[in-house]
Amino acid sequence: TLIKTGADWKYLAGSVDKKASEKQGSPGGWTAVDFDDSAFAVGPAGFGYGDEDDATKFPLGTTVVLARREFTLEGPLASESLVLQVDYDDGFAAYLNGTRVAGVNSPDGEPGLDSVADGLHEAGAPERFDLSQHVGLLRRGKNVLAIAGLNTHRDSSDMSLKPALGTLPTVCHANFRLRKSGDTLYLISPEGNIADQVRYPHQVADQSLG
Repeated sequence: TLIKTGADWKYLAGSVDKKASEKQGSPGGWTAVDFDDSAFAVGPAGFGYGDEDDATKFPLGTTVVLARREFTLEGPLASESLVLQVDYDDGFAAYLNGTRVAGVNSPDGEPGLDSVADGLHEAGAPERFDLSQHVGLLRRGKNVLAIAGLNTHRDSSDMSLKPALGTLPTVCHANFRLRKSGDTLYLISPEGNIADQVRYPHQVADQSLG
């Protein structure tokens, strides 16, 4: 796991007051790796109005939160699969090292403090997004996942954002035929030695061994 569910994030939430939000201004380039997020607050995911899935609570009327999480890679990933998991209400846009990699109900362009979701979605069932095609964006050392959580409007009764980032284990698969009369299966190490073996009996239809 690169970023665990419930990890601490740097975040900046939009103001509940429309006029104050307009004066607040959006931090340009906030999705970039080297963006200075020292003015951002720190808190655990999920973010929202205070439901059971919200660890960092916002006042009713908040429509957007801009969140950043750094993680460090000492070397290449052991797996070529990269998965983003997000529980959200109503939309989000995710960026890996400054490049947009996933989004739902989110407008084009980098989200700001005046952004809102352009569709409805209820939280409660985390969704997974395959980012394997973006593995090349990762680099040795500091990496940043930046994600904007978006609500549809200030009168909404709910808002949620709970992201996590990880990999899936590499699965090895081999096709081979088994003798119906029974035989021995061998697991051979890269050096050519027998690492393990198992004897299986006469095969019967609709019966599995394992």
